[in-house]
Amino acid sequence: MNGLKASRSNAIIGFSGALLLPILLVLLSKGLPDSDGWLYFREIIWWLFAAVIAFWALRVEGLFPAGFGFRKPAVKSVLLGVGVGLAAMFTIGLCYALIIPALGGDSDPSKMQELAKRPIPLLLFLSLTAGVVEEWLFRFYAIDRLHFLSKNKWLASIIPGVVFIGLHAPGWGLSHLIPVTLLTVIFTAYYWWKRDFWSSALAHFITDAIPFVMFALALQYGR
Repeated sequence: MNGLKASRSNAIIGFSGALLLPILLVLLSKGLPDSDGWLYFREIIWWLFAAVIAFWALRVEGLFPAGFGFRKPAVKSVLLGVGVGLAAMFTIGLCYALIIPALGGDSDPSKMQELAKRPIPLLLFLSLTAGVVEEWLFRFYAIDRLHFLSKNKWLASIIPGVVFIGLHAPGWGLSHLIPVTLLTVIFTAYYWWKRDFWSSALAHFITDAIPFVMFALALQYGR
């Protein structure tokens, strides 16, 4: 019984940290200079957060990487990750082209245009952070731990998903929450279907990286 209580206590601490640390970072980031150097630094902080939670899961909770979907990538899983990423990217385009205007929302592309001015290596780093760190914190760790605590897949999926969606509001605006919500549904469903971390991370990376780089190339070299 003591071991079970310790496991639940550790899971509660780890789950809380996986969600609260990103919230803290987003809140502390408000109003700070939006320079390239700061963006690199902010992304490094995200990686440090992910490393802390990984250390907690593996060393404190005594869990195994394979239990979180960390396994050797296979050709099939890579191809599936690419396919899911392209489908998710198409979903974003559909939202901005049709769904948001139909709902009377603002599909202002100013945020994407602002990002397009950044160096392409920075955009790729941003996308890599989204793919690896966000999938780890909000899907593969948070969902796993909350499912362990609650034994309810819906609850385990919804709470981390709501936090993930809400964290996009300060930087992107409310209209962007529509495609983010759909992407959250896609990535969460893919998590439950395959439980393959690297495939999910690849899908998420593609979803962000291709639009970012395409906009940047169009802006920087399309004149």
